[in-house]
Amino acid sequence: MASRGMPPIDFLRRRRFELARRQLAEPSAGTSVAGVVAALGLGNPGRFSVEYKRRFGESPSETLSAGRAAAGLPRLRPRRRP
Repeated sequence: MASRGMPPIDFLRRRRFELARRQLAEPSAGTSVAGVVAALGLGNPGRFSVEYKRRFGESPSETLSAGRAAAGLPRLRPRRRP
């Protein structure tokens, strides 16, 4: 059965991406892209990033960076790989 003009799974996925965008745009001090992906059950972070950019025109890290700046939070430093 379709919900709001789309299959329920598509509606649920769209809603999760909207929630992810809100959490990234209005972050707390500990917000990370990986944490948001895990909390919302969005699967592989790499695939999430590709789909997020397709949907919203910017990467999740760009949204998070802008959200951190707007909230007056310090920028996160990228993790260094050993």
